[in-house]
Amino acid sequence: MIQQQEYELFSFTPILQSISLDNNDLPTYSTYTYDLYEKKFRRISKFVNFDQLNYVPLYAGLTRISNTNDFLITGGAVLLEDNQDQYFSTNFCMKITINQDSVSISSFDSIQQKQILPLLKYARHNHKIFELKLNDKRAFIVVGGQCVNDNQFSVLNSCEMLIEGSEEWVEIAPLQKNRTGFSGFVQNNKIYIFCGISGFTQNKQEVIPLTIIEVYNPDTNQWEQIKYKCPLGISIGLDCLCLPINDTKVLIFGGSKEQSGDQILIMDQDKKAFIKHSQKLSTPRAKCYGRFSKNILTKKIVRENNQEIIQEEQKNLIIILGGSSFLLDLEVYQLLDEDNLQIKLLQKYDFGDVLDKDYEIYELPNKTSWNFVFQSLPILTE
Repeated sequence: MIQQQEYELFSFTPILQSISLDNNDLPTYSTYTYDLYEKKFRRISKFVNFDQLNYVPLYAGLTRISNTNDFLITGGAVLLEDNQDQYFSTNFCMKITINQDSVSISSFDSIQQKQILPLLKYARHNHKIFELKLNDKRAFIVVGGQCVNDNQFSVLNSCEMLIEGSEEWVEIAPLQKNRTGFSGFVQNNKIYIFCGISGFTQNKQEVIPLTIIEVYNPDTNQWEQIKYKCPLGISIGLDCLCLPINDTKVLIFGGSKEQSGDQILIMDQDKKAFIKHSQKLSTPRAKCYGRFSKNILTKKIVRENNQEIIQEEQKNLIIILGGSSFLLDLEVYQLLDEDNLQIKLLQKYDFGDVLDKDYEIYELPNKTSWNFVFQSLPILTE
């Protein structure tokens, strides 16, 4: 839900797996809040509900539950206690609520000894979860991913759905292609997914990329393959950031093949085509986080008649955070034209000096640790 605020604040709360925390200390989590007016971050400590699971597995799926401040987390990978170089996929399902001064993680009721939310039918990580509307109820749909258990690796095409108020996940139509590491979005109550990989070559040295776009229609419970024009010079990499702007157009940022990309694409549903945007990202990115917010109230100081006056203006903003570069920064773009999708870079901020030592991992440099956090954990935004 996009909320009108006195002035826009962009916040994120990483929740790191507990093995990286001191076993003698109860974990706290920090929310980092960016003030568009002051052009700086501030850090607020929040305490976790200790009666329940206090971490999110690596490479879990994340979606914000519409019209709430709750986040649904599914799956993920957990490191083995006796071998920190190996991990296994999980079928965890939990809800995280971010309040003003605390983080509540609802996963297991220690009194009744039962799960708060039903477990997934299949263990998976590096997948996606989307929210649709189905008969006036929220429906959460988990798509694809990969599974590692007992040293066995597989890429999945299975999908499952949890209808709000239901006590179990149910299988729905599978993808036509096994897929992990893909990008996706919801538009007009349909799920669109593209790119990703279907597996690895026999020697596991190279990935097998996918170019097919699949669309899920909840009315028919079917995945359909759709062809889009993709002119020469356009390279669609893994882990793009996809932001639907309206009912027919999507902005696609970055992605990676051998390395992170700086391109910006327009996905035009009317023309069934990818179009290269005239601008590029100032920093190449993949696995970054972002959102599109309409009619955000911004402020600036202007000087008139030897007096400083605060002017307010509503703007449509695109916020892009982090990614797989070691330049831990934030970019804020203004969407100038919703038809042609013209954008302008308004602000850029390196928040490396705000991070302190919250997420040091095995004595790695601070930015290296944070790079790992951004690539392997959901970043909860407010």
